[in-house]
Amino acid sequence: MKIHLKIPRIIIYALWIIVLLVLYDYFRVWFLMVALLIALAGGAIDILFLYLMAGRTDVSLESDVDTVEKGDELPVIIHIEHDSMIPSAEIKVTLNTKNEFYGSGQDTEIMYPLYSAEDFREKLPVTFTMLGTYTFTLKKAQLRDLLGFAEVMIPLDSTVEISVFPKPVEIEDEKLGSLESQMTEADESTARGNDTTDISEIREYAPGDRPRDIHWKASAKRDDLMVKQREGRSDQMLFVLLWCGDTAAETENNVTECCALLKELVAEKTNVTLRWWSEPEYTFHQKKILYADDIDEAYREIYMTQINTEADPAELMESINPQVTGYVQI
Repeated sequence: MKIHLKIPRIIIYALWIIVLLVLYDYFRVWFLMVALLIALAGGAIDILFLYLMAGRTDVSLESDVDTVEKGDELPVIIHIEHDSMIPSAEIKVTLNTKNEFYGSGQDTEIMYPLYSAEDFREKLPVTFTMLGTYTFTLKKAQLRDLLGFAEVMIPLDSTVEISVFPKPVEIEDEKLGSLESQMTEADESTARGNDTTDISEIREYAPGDRPRDIHWKASAKRDDLMVKQREGRSDQMLFVLLWCGDTAAETENNVTECCALLKELVAEKTNVTLRWWSEPEYTFHQKKILYADDIDEAYREIYMTQINTEADPAELMESINPQVTGYVQI
């Protein structure tokens, strides 16, 4: 434990003792002698008590959950245990909050009075306005003695991580149309073949059919909209490339839309592989998405990866993964 002395207060206290000593030497009365002895012993006892308190005080972080949705408010709990009968003037806690996805963070200092034999929890309301993994870390806690002569730093090792996922949204019609077109092209690139003989069944378009299932080549030959009829795409693998934008707002929008698309594809029992760029490693990471839990796991990995880059995603895919010719980029 490190101790930080408050030199100005100690000097003032020493001057007060000198005044008491001068007064006692002049008046020679018993109560001045008692006051002088108490003052002399008080400083040493105060510092001793401070060390004893520091050894019996613990500060930790707690949270009821480790995942929330964007916009939710959740309390992060500071738990202070002090089982000594000695009171302290106060305890100062330094809490660091960092969004690992964006690399932004800040320190917050919070002061509490610390009474004898106290065990309490302070709820700090936090509103999660950005996506990412938030890391809450107690950097240090400092105990101050009653007379204000010193502060003792308590070593801490307490961290809470909370991942913020997008709220369920519907993809805008314009964006959805673009994605439908990309998925159709990806289907044609990853299917066993590109002519109609490779499709199990083709029928005329009916209201309610998805635009992505339109078979454009067959439609052009028949001069009417034709759709591919199948139970699912379990025999194919669709690649989805998540690419963050130049601004935080664009990144939030892309990550949210990607999550919505993945959930839709999982519900349709489509085999999906999600890819994202890792700038420090200069490569693509990927994860197969078969279930909803796979989306959460993938996003936790994405949140801990520096993915922004000025490079062109199509050029990176072509140079690093040329075998992947069909994919949906968000």
